[in-house]
Amino acid sequence: MSRDGEVLVFTEVRQRRSARFGDAAESVTPRKLALMGRSALTYLVRELGRDDLPCRLEVLTIDGPAETGTLRLVAVE
Repeated sequence: MSRDGEVLVFTEVRQRRSARFGDAAESVTPRKLALMGRSALTYLVRELGRDDLPCRLEVLTIDGPAETGTLRLVAVE
């Protein structure tokens, strides 16, 4: 988790070294997005005692090697 001003940001990082099984963004399934949302809510309630704080989910994808791959930040709607 990080902050962007007053907004809490929950980021999932996905990497694919090769495109053999699709790119990194394709590895983020609807189930994974649901788990991210549930995890963020659990964190808000357990650690901060509230579930109404401004937050957002995003996915950082890396296609290729971690050091030289292509980065893309995808906001989760």
